[in-house]
Amino acid sequence: MHPTPGRAPGLYWWERRVFEQFSWLEVGSVKMALSRPAHQRVTQAVSLLSKPRYKEDFHIMKDSPIENLGAAPGKRQSIIDTILSALLLSKSEVLVASLTGIATWLGFRSSLSGTLPYPCGTAINGELIPCGWTYGESWTQRGHSLFSTFSVPIVIILAMSAVFLLRAIRKDERYFSILGNLALAWPLISFPLANLFSFYSGYCLPIGVGIALIAGLKSLNTKRNSADWIALLFSVAWLLFLLIYMDQWWNRYGD
Repeated sequence: MHPTPGRAPGLYWWERRVFEQFSWLEVGSVKMALSRPAHQRVTQAVSLLSKPRYKEDFHIMKDSPIENLGAAPGKRQSIIDTILSALLLSKSEVLVASLTGIATWLGFRSSLSGTLPYPCGTAINGELIPCGWTYGESWTQRGHSLFSTFSVPIVIILAMSAVFLLRAIRKDERYFSILGNLALAWPLISFPLANLFSFYSGYCLPIGVGIALIAGLKSLNTKRNSADWIALLFSVAWLLFLLIYMDQWWNRYGD
């Protein structure tokens, strides 16, 4: 057969048409491949399946005991940081704490050195009861040991209480609320009252615990100043410390 004019040699007209169709399909396929990423559909399918899975895994990890155990040290570290930050003092606070500490040291020593054991200083029908104690003997045998045991912690606690009282007056709520600062400042008031050993002063000693408890409950409602619970722990510890001091004092000077 002779080739048809205008057609490629060696190809019949129907063969050329089939060849052109396959060439057009091949070129179109290359254009579609170049117009979008090769793995777009696969990537979209994986992302759609992965997002809910990751979200579900996040909630599982959030509610798991392992994650909660891991969060506990961070919470404890936050409380420690709050305490350390609260102990950072300004220049005026350092001055107030220093003056209070010096006054507490001198006042505490003077109080014990001027105290005689019972029944010295008491009188019957206007006449003093002879006891045979001098102030020097009382200080050497009774007061000095009590002063050596309690002077350092009392001076430190009362010096810091003066700082918190200053913050309460200034309405400084960076670390504790005003009530929390007042609870932390209560040793500055309760220690002189404890040394009176009167019936009414004994009722005033737990007031700091009550103030701290109110401050802690208030922090639960306001979601602020959660460190006020530290003030409650401190107030309870101070009350126990104060009771121990009063017991030791009474064993030396009481009847």
